Amino acid sequence: MRWQSDGSLEFLGRFDHQVKVRGYRIELERSKPRWRSMKRVEQAWCWRDEDQPGEKRLVGYLVMKEAEEKASM
Repeated sequence: MRWQSDGSLEFLGRFDHQVKVRGYRIELERSKPRWRSMKRVEQAWCWRDEDQPGEKRLVGYLVMKEAEEKASM
């Protein structure tokens, strides 16, 4: 929070990357390492999205590792 020139307080939001989806608090930074620990996942991102007002959901984007090429005979 910070003080405004008129003496009111302004709420700046959360600084801990925690979001609330359907009543559950989710720490986004904890989700990414879980996904990255999977063998085929190279990178992972997640965020809270809201297509329609009030319809919040957790969205993830994964970049998969390329399949290992088989040695040709």
